[in-house]
Amino acid sequence: MTTKTTNMQIQVFDGDFWKGSLIRELLQDHNIYAAMTDEHMSSIDPAILGTQLVNQVALVVSQENYEQARSLIEEFNNAAPEAS
Repeated sequence: MTTKTTNMQIQVFDGDFWKGSLIRELLQDHNIYAAMTDEHMSSIDPAILGTQLVNQVALVVSQENYEQARSLIEEFNNAAPEAS
């Protein structure tokens, strides 16, 4: 019998496309692969769909990179000025 091990993906970010893109680049700079979900939906004009949720994306990382990713994202959020 063969045991199959899967590497679970865990969400580390949920928010605006532009911020998700910056965080994904940050993670990749630290050799952490982050997959972005709903990336293509963010390119649709909100006026067409009538919703502001169009620009929302999520980032997921492997379970083994979760703690490092959360730490990097926390540092990013603490260093970045709030948008007004």
